[in-house]
Amino acid sequence: MKTRKNITIVMVAILAITTIPGLMSCKKLLEDKPDSSLSLVTSLKDMQALMDYYPTVNFREAGSGEASSDDYFLTSADWAARTEQERRLYLWEADNIFAPVSNPWRDTFQPVFLANTVLQSLEASSKDALGAGYEDIKGQALFIRAKCYLQAVAIWCLAYDSATAESTLGLPLRLDPDYNTPSVRSSLAQTFVQIENDLLEAARLLPEKPLHVMRGSKGAAYGLLSRLYLYMGRYALAGEYASKGLALNSTLIDYNSLSTTANFPLVQFNPEVIYASHFSTPAQLTQARARISDGLLSLYPIEDLRRSIFFKAGTSASTIFKGSYEGSASLFCGVATDELLLNLAEAKAREGNASEALTWLNNLRIKRIKKANYVPLSGLDASVTLEQVLLERRRELVFRGIRWMDIKRLNKEGRTITLKRTLDGKEYMLAPNDPRFALAIPEDVIRLSGMQQNPR
Repeated sequence: MKTRKNITIVMVAILAITTIPGLMSCKKLLEDKPDSSLSLVTSLKDMQALMDYYPTVNFREAGSGEASSDDYFLTSADWAARTEQERRLYLWEADNIFAPVSNPWRDTFQPVFLANTVLQSLEASSKDALGAGYEDIKGQALFIRAKCYLQAVAIWCLAYDSATAESTLGLPLRLDPDYNTPSVRSSLAQTFVQIENDLLEAARLLPEKPLHVMRGSKGAAYGLLSRLYLYMGRYALAGEYASKGLALNSTLIDYNSLSTTANFPLVQFNPEVIYASHFSTPAQLTQARARISDGLLSLYPIEDLRRSIFFKAGTSASTIFKGSYEGSASLFCGVATDELLLNLAEAKAREGNASEALTWLNNLRIKRIKKANYVPLSGLDASVTLEQVLLERRRELVFRGIRWMDIKRLNKEGRTITLKRTLDGKEYMLAPNDPRFALAIPEDVIRLSGMQQNPR
């Protein structure tokens, strides 16, 4: 009974607050014991219960970057039927793209609050008194906080550039659960250092194999480190941690064994999944609305099984996505072996090691191409190999929360990827490195916190 009461108190706090003091009258809800209530989380069992609260921790990832990407489009009728904020997000408007209070910013920082609650409780306790499991719980909390910050920095901050990161706006780094602490934006450099440190420590503490893939593990931390370093352009480290992750799990599904006609050919928690989570799917990305762009479909040759594993015919001669690793219409955005393999291949190609890059790339392709048509790639130089790797990323990691991050990092190196949408004959564009690639923070958060909004 005490455990249930303790968890309930913390969950009330989660529902009551976001990252800023004052929102939704959180002080009133906890005014009887505003400081001591969180200290009731005193056992590892209670802390694990918080880390296992999957509706908040695993199933409400922010999908705003994916909703802003170029792999889908809306019809004019579907666009007109959405809320004002959803319509504006779709067209990359400069502001008013999130509803107040209930929005992806809140969904991102609620797990951070949970993680900080556990970390503070661990710090206030004796490791010896808590016993076995202390390091695992701490690793899980650090992993969750880093995961949320990595996703947030890709959505609400500009692309990383080591030359300007110290002077570029980063995230408000909430490192304790005290809702009275004002939110202040750090630099982009400080934000990336925090994510890196949390993941490195999590990787040290976490077990190689979790009880379930909805919990963090060494492999999951290695996967996010690889993703982080790839986004930062630190390719040697991206390859190193991808390799470490693959050493723990390198399983790939042979798509030749899947049913191409199934509604959802890929099952939840499949063998490629290292860490399972999915988006709180934006309304724009539901199967009923998101039409796959012809530009994306044209990237899949007829012998590529992903063409029929990932996509199917929708209404009105449209094509919709069905290839989520959630085994449903929900969109997977966790960590999986295919991403790590592609990270490693890209790292090797950028190092000039075309032969090894092609080996890793062919390890993926042989599982994705019809057996009768498979021909391994060979004899390519490093620059051509890199283009092949980037093409495979686009084909493989569709609707996985990766594309927005890839566009930003590739444009930073001069790729000139321009995004375009057309509605009722009018074209809308997002030019490379436009300030709007850092989405506007919800206006109510800015108003109540006093934080600086992203430049427009």
